[in-house]
Amino acid sequence: MTEMFIEREIDVVEFVHNSKWLRLFGQSLATWELLFLISALDGNPDYGIGDYIDMLKSSSSSRLTLSNFIRDRINDGSFLIIPSKKKSRKTLVPSHKLQAELDSYLAMRLTAAVIDNQNSDLCNPIQELLEPRQNDVQIASHTGTDRSDKRENGRIGQDAGLARRLSGQAARLRDNVQRRS
Repeated sequence: MTEMFIEREIDVVEFVHNSKWLRLFGQSLATWELLFLISALDGNPDYGIGDYIDMLKSSSSSRLTLSNFIRDRINDGSFLIIPSKKKSRKTLVPSHKLQAELDSYLAMRLTAAVIDNQNSDLCNPIQELLEPRQNDVQIASHTGTDRSDKRENGRIGQDAGLARRLSGQAARLRDNVQRRS
């Protein structure tokens, strides 16, 4: 069974390596986390580049390094700048092409989990994971600054955009699991 999981992970690594957009983020854990964070926030105008960097849990890179990486991703079209509540803040969203690759990656991971566990005791927890969720993305800041105006108890406010994008895929996967059960 372990070999099967290892083979699936190798497939995932190969998918990321061969992708045009995702591979730019696969170079470090911090940049990978940054991609998921910006995607999860889905253009929330309360957040900007400094906030994204402050929220990273896995960063061993300096703020300057991460700022330069973000600037490069804006310049190459991976991230798009959208209006925010403050003129001095740059709120980001993934480009449509980057988001499409990320959605494919997530669908591949979810599909692999469902297939690998369809006949095991893990089937019910997987079905629960596939259920649409509301406002339960956890984000914690590394700084001691008070950001209570932006999030309460480390929770992001509205996450409807991510839920909408993934709910269709989750529903199809849930239907497949139920058909196989």
